[in-house]
Order: sequence, then structure tokens, then C-alpha cells
Amino acid sequence: MLEGKYKGEELEVKLKRTPRFLEFLRTSNSRGIIVGFKAEVNMDEESLIKSAKEIMEKYSLDIVVANDFRKVSADSTECLILKSDGCMSKFCGSKEKLARILVDIVADMLKR
Repeated sequence: MLEGKYKGEELEVKLKRTPRFLEFLRTSNSRGIIVGFKAEVNMDEESLIKSAKEIMEKYSLDIVVANDFRKVSADSTECLILKSDGCMSKFCGSKEKLARILVDIVADMLKR
């Protein structure tokens, strides 16, 4: 064993809830473009869209990427991309490609 590593049988960890970062982010940056991520488990597409729209409205987000954990792997994802203008698109592919698409969407929004 490594020196300093815990060797006991049991370990109790207490977690403390922290404030939602998105609340702070929008109040401190009213003009910036904010992308939120909504991950759910075992949720049908209609419910996922509703959930994404709720956090978009609650936190004044410009974009929400919503997915079901069942459709995520180490390299790829299947998700919905919702924009505050009401546009929505489906994505299925690599996480790297998703990141590029999000950068393009944000860049386009900044041009307006």
C-alpha cells in the first residue's frame, strides 16, 4: 500500500449541497452566452425536452444540451440541442464533433 493511504474498513463522507452555479453565472454575466447541460436517466424524448426547456427558462440559458445517460458512451453521445430562439436539433456522434458544433452555434449567436 502507498504510504498515507486510508487503510480502514469503513469511511464516512459527508457531502454539503452547494448553490447552483448557473444562478450565479447569469446574474454576474447578463450579456454572455451560457450553455447548460441537462442529463437525465430513463427519460423519453418529450420529457427530456420539457426538462431542458425548464432549466433554460429558470436560469435564462441560451443553449441547453440534453441527453439520457443511457445514450452516452466514453466517445460518443446522442443528445438534443435546444436554443433560446426555439430551434432544436438532434445530434448523434462523437463528443468532439458535438463540441465543435456548440462552438459554431455560440460563434453564430455572438455575430448577432
